[in-house]
Amino acid sequence: MLNYNYSYYFNTFRNYINIFRHIKIYNKNNINNINNINNINNKIMENKELNIIAPEGYEIDKENSTFEKIVFKKIVFKKINELPKTWEELKNISGCYISSSSGITHYYLANCCNSARNIFPTKELAEAALALAQLLQLRDRYNGDNKGFIFDKGNYCITVYGNSISKCLNNYTQEVLAFRTKELRDEFYNNFKDLIEIAKPLI
Repeated sequence: MLNYNYSYYFNTFRNYINIFRHIKIYNKNNINNINNINNINNKIMENKELNIIAPEGYEIDKENSTFEKIVFKKIVFKKINELPKTWEELKNISGCYISSSSGITHYYLANCCNSARNIFPTKELAEAALALAQLLQLRDRYNGDNKGFIFDKGNYCITVYGNSISKCLNNYTQEVLAFRTKELRDEFYNNFKDLIEIAKPLI
């Protein structure tokens, strides 16, 4: 007759069950931890910013750089005695001008004669000048005169502070977009803020 130690087998079985339960809990917690880490990494990547600092004496070449590759170019400073003393000494210039139909036209290597004096260095500046011409006509219609800024008077102005459009009251520092009353200025801003944004480099 065989004698079985039931207590021994029962305890052994119970130990295996406990081990299995701990392994299952560990795996579940481990998966949760991995998911949490992935979620954190995703949030970090969503808000991640990378600031590029150019080496001393260099600047970022915006024309040849891409999101994947940053190109640096050496900053070249002209000596004082090499800078032009007259308009004609510029010789050849490139940029954009405003055509007779109010379009922006590119011009390359124009000779610095009288006919090239309407060329802006960049398309952005040409567009800003076009917008500013419209804004000045509109400003004078709102004010009922063509005096613009009046010194030693309360001028309600639209100007650029930092890199943002702002409103101010100014008596002595000349501003291009100056109005006789606060109501006129605010109405002007509400109606033409898109044009003002374009003209911002020249305001």
